[in-house]
Amino acid sequence: MIKLLSFFTILLFSACSTVKPIIPPKIINNTPDYRAVTNLTDFSEALVCMDELLLNAKVSPIAISSENINNLTSTSSFSKGGKEMLINALSKMSAKSNSIIYVRYGPDISSILDLQGAHPDNAEFKAPDYFIAGAVTEYNQDLWRGSTGSAGSVEIDSGETTASGLVAIVSGQEEGTLSYSNNMSYGTITLDMSLGYIKNLQIIPGTVSSNTLALKVSRSKSISADLTLGDVGTTYSISDTSKLDVNTIMRSLIEIGSIEIIGKIHQVPYWDCLNSVYDKSGRLMELSSLYGNLELNNKTTEFATFALMELKYLNDNEYRDALEKSDTKKMNLLVSTALTKFQINNQLMTSGLIDFQTFRFIYETLESNELLSNFNDYLLK
Repeated sequence: MIKLLSFFTILLFSACSTVKPIIPPKIINNTPDYRAVTNLTDFSEALVCMDELLLNAKVSPIAISSENINNLTSTSSFSKGGKEMLINALSKMSAKSNSIIYVRYGPDISSILDLQGAHPDNAEFKAPDYFIAGAVTEYNQDLWRGSTGSAGSVEIDSGETTASGLVAIVSGQEEGTLSYSNNMSYGTITLDMSLGYIKNLQIIPGTVSSNTLALKVSRSKSISADLTLGDVGTTYSISDTSKLDVNTIMRSLIEIGSIEIIGKIHQVPYWDCLNSVYDKSGRLMELSSLYGNLELNNKTTEFATFALMELKYLNDNEYRDALEKSDTKKMNLLVSTALTKFQINNQLMTSGLIDFQTFRFIYETLESNELLSNFNDYLLK
């Protein structure tokens, strides 16, 4: 009876091995494979906040250029696209305020002064007033590393031992083993940035930024089971591994540094924008779960529709009139247009569709306007 049960266990293991791994919903929500999404970090909302802050302060625009954001660490893992990340951050901070004019030039800032004299339209070409320099200066991949695990085995049949001289042969042995492991590593990245005058290449005292962010470099867990029945054996294993790209943290540090430097040169309370983001740290997993529940219950579009009404992006009367007439085409067009306006205003991928990134900004906007409690019927399910 035991052998028969063990045989069917082997068949079960073999059947389970044909099941394909399932990508976690959080990963699919953040990076779907069916449409492009805006590349957002935990600090993207602070960039939009800075734009509003600079707009309300009515600051005069400043012209800025930059050197490459270099990697001065011993690792080659960092992207060479730091300058593009910086341009992206500066652009988002000036979308409505027009507070920053970025002059793109090569890696050598000092040569830009020569260009001003040699430029064919030098009457119109203006060298920037300031330049930003920066580099990744520290990377500790293994600030902390830990693992836990356990294993156990059970003997079903000890088998038969046959002695032949000095050699003992065990045959017909039957046993099962089970093991579990969980691993995680934790590291840090530091980025230094500074602001200087183009006219004399001098760094402006106090307009510097030096920030460190931690990252869970990798996380993995696995379970494996082995069953041996005489000369027949089978193994079944499950593993789940995720790894955060260091360049995601690099982008976040560039956004933080640019907020700090622009805030200092324009003399605005930039820390308010950063603090509002820090207060919401660790929120992405919660929001991903909420979004997943809305998707599961087919409530995503309904939630977005009434949220856009509350935020005055969607005309309440116009939508309800289309609803009473069962004019689905017009209803969809109104919602899509409202979503497009919201996405443009928050510098998101303009699609007119509700995705996780758009949901995230709608949620945060409702919260900042103290309207979130109106949507408990959707969010508490």
